[in-house]
Amino acid sequence: MSLMFWIFMAAGSLALLVFAFWPLIRIRASAGHEPAQAALIRHRLAELEYEYGKNLIDEATWHRERSRLDKELPAVVDAQPHRESATPGRLLLLLLPLIASVAGLLLYNRTGAIDEIEAWQQAREELAPLTLTELDGLARSGKLKVANWLLEKRSRLHEQPASASGWQDLGNSYLELRRPVEALKAFSRAARLAPGDTGIRIGMSKALIGRQQPGDQQQAQNILEGILAAQPDHEGALLLSSYNLVNMGKLEKARAGFEKLLTGRTPGSAVAKMLEEQIARLQPANPDAPRIELQVRAPEQALESLPGSARVFVIAREPDSVGPPVAVKAVALQDLNSILVLDDSNLMLPGDSIGKRQELELVVRISRRGDAQPRPGDLYGQALWQPHPQASGPVSVVIDQEVD
Repeated sequence: MSLMFWIFMAAGSLALLVFAFWPLIRIRASAGHEPAQAALIRHRLAELEYEYGKNLIDEATWHRERSRLDKELPAVVDAQPHRESATPGRLLLLLLPLIASVAGLLLYNRTGAIDEIEAWQQAREELAPLTLTELDGLARSGKLKVANWLLEKRSRLHEQPASASGWQDLGNSYLELRRPVEALKAFSRAARLAPGDTGIRIGMSKALIGRQQPGDQQQAQNILEGILAAQPDHEGALLLSSYNLVNMGKLEKARAGFEKLLTGRTPGSAVAKMLEEQIARLQPANPDAPRIELQVRAPEQALESLPGSARVFVIAREPDSVGPPVAVKAVALQDLNSILVLDDSNLMLPGDSIGKRQELELVVRISRRGDAQPRPGDLYGQALWQPHPQASGPVSVVIDQEVD
């Protein structure tokens, strides 16, 4: 039976006891106190008797005043609120709310909480023989709810908190659910138990990259480079490092990583084609190839209010197009004051070229969260680019709008 249930029951019972006995306490406290006006009349009657006894007033005055005061006293007493005594019937009436509430709590405990606990215990008994891999299979097929999937894993870790592999598995599950913050906590716990485990360190890098907070990409890169220093040919670390370097804008190092991964691959295989596409995107731009230079201006007050996680995205798309953009480039917020350049290395499709377009719509957006998805509160500006031979100087873009 849940300890929390009894805590709530005790607190509720105490409150109901106070509610039930408060009127009785007030009755006892007020017992023996009569209204002030009635006390004054009784005091005047006593004075009247004293004055008559001392012959200070005559008999006629004594009878007249005594008759008047005797008539006033019952009227004053009857006008006061009626005070009931604490009879057994009244006590039972006051205890009825307490009796009903306790009965309701006991009924809930019997029919509700126990049923829930027994249902979960039964589910746990059914899941207990399954391995973590089998649990993952049930969750991915929809036969096991995600909440129960994670609860079962956490329950096992509660029983075996020193299991590094268990914490690593929980971290991988959170990554699969795109919950990098919880994943990082799980991987950090696993890393304390097994500091040199490569799989745990790669998982921690993935969680850092997914969390997208300031410094996370560099911290992830440091972990990956540590792995590659000890295992230069570790493909998982090399691939993740290369993609992370692209996001950090370190294109030459990223291209070198993809080229190393391509070495020894079967030509024409799916993996080889994917790596070749990445390498082609990262080739140094031809100096004679078309390029777009942008000069961005933004209000200083708006820039000062931005969080440290903010990043700048430069997006080029065909006007009135609802499809994917032609080119995308991400830069750090501090680079906003420099001339930004879009060229064929930023194209979304290999083999494409900026020079094939007669005009492009340019959008420079400052993402507060640092991700590519536009969100309310992001700042942006727009401009139109056309490759006029006589045009000189960068395209001017003013950040003067906000995403609704």
